[in-house]
Amino acid sequence: MKGMEIGKGSIFELEGIPAFRQVLPLALQHVVAMIVGCVTPAIIVSGAVSGGGMSQGDKVILIQAALFVSAISTLLQLFPLGSKSGFHIGSSLPVIMGVSFAYVPSMQAIAEGYGISTILGAQIVGGVVAFIMGILVKKIRDVAAKTGEDIVVDAVANAAIKNEVGKWDVCLVGPQLIYAVDSIHKQLNIPVASIEPRLYAMADGAAVIEMAKKMLG
Repeated sequence: MKGMEIGKGSIFELEGIPAFRQVLPLALQHVVAMIVGCVTPAIIVSGAVSGGGMSQGDKVILIQAALFVSAISTLLQLFPLGSKSGFHIGSSLPVIMGVSFAYVPSMQAIAEGYGISTILGAQIVGGVVAFIMGILVKKIRDVAAKTGEDIVVDAVANAAIKNEVGKWDVCLVGPQLIYAVDSIHKQLNIPVASIEPRLYAMADGAAVIEMAKKMLG
């Protein structure tokens, strides 16, 4: 803003260290804004466990775990681990991490049939899949940039595919979504296929591009 001087202690400076009197009200504001959204999914899921739900003590532990992991995740975003120029975890940006409502229906279904321990296992598997997909998308973009080909790569969740109608020429899904190929094809009306498990696991961007080209003829 005109006439405003931003110094090292400003809250608008990425590397700034504001005074405590500025940080405290902002921190309290964040806690008030996120506490309900962070705690509610844990309460909903704990109540869905078969056999009358979890015990009161286990519910408390689950809620505390949600708050603790949210705090650790936020700190990792603010203060990344690793080299800034090399591999690192975190963005060095004030990204506030928390518990998402997006997966509550899935977690409820798992809790009703298999319990909380299966939810935790499913989350680990989901994290690994998301990690591999991120690497694969990056490698596809790198290969396209090196060859000079005009290829635009997007990665969206299955639930958001309906918003991409008319935007794509071809759609490739991960092996875990092979069951949804036909339904996605009906929504998009373009060639749709599942990436081969071997290519997916190895994040072979060049092979995936060739696969997409063959689908386009």
